[in-house]
Amino acid sequence: KADAQLLSTEGKVFLLSFLRTHDPFSTRRLTVFITSKKSCSVTLQSADGSFRQNVSVTTASTTVVDVTMAVYTDTNEVVFLKGLYIQATDTINVYASNKVPAIMDMTKVIPLTSLGSDYLILAYANPKGSVGTAGVAISQFMIVCVEDDTEVELFPTSPSPAGPPNTPLVVTPHTGQPDLYDANTDFHGSRRKDKGLTEIAYW
Repeated sequence: KADAQLLSTEGKVFLLSFLRTHDPFSTRRLTVFITSKKSCSVTLQSADGSFRQNVSVTTASTTVVDVTMAVYTDTNEVVFLKGLYIQATDTINVYASNKVPAIMDMTKVIPLTSLGSDYLILAYANPKGSVGTAGVAISQFMIVCVEDDTEVELFPTSPSPAGPPNTPLVVTPHTGQPDLYDANTDFHGSRRKDKGLTEIAYW
C-alpha cells in the first residue's frame, strides 16, 4: 500500500540540536514546543549533562520549554556534545525554534523511529546582502548521530573548510554530537549517507 511508506512524526524519543545563525544579536531564545494526544511526562536533557528538565504535557495543549545554549551548535566542522535528548512516556510531536530579534528559524523534529540513513540536502543559499559570512546568508546543514561510531559519508556540492566540492568526506561523530557545515555558496543537492545504514538526523 502507498500509505505504508509514510513515516510518522509522532514518537517517544527525539534527538536534535540548534543550527548556528549568523547575526549580530547577543540575545537568543532556543525553544522546544511539545504536543500530545494523551497527557504524558517528558524529559529534556542535553548530551553534556548540564541541562535537564522534566515537564508534563496535557492533551490538546502546547507545552513550551526554553532550553540552554549548551545545545546550540555554533562551530563549523567541529564535533561537540551539543545534542538535546527528548524522551516521553507516550507519543508526542516536537517542534523547535531558534529566535533572535530579527530572525527566527523553526523546524519539525522527527522521532528516532522515523529517521533514515541516506539524505539529499535541501539548503539553498540566501541572496547576497543578508547577514552572514562575507555579507552572504550562508547555506548550511548539520547531522546528529544516534549511535556511537556512526560513519557518515558526505558528498557536498559546495566548497567548505572540509575541502573542495564533490569530494567524498567521511566523519564519525558519536551519539549526541552534532556536526555543522556551512558555506557562502550553495549546499543544495548535497548528499549524506551513513555507510553502515544506521539512522542519522539532519537539518
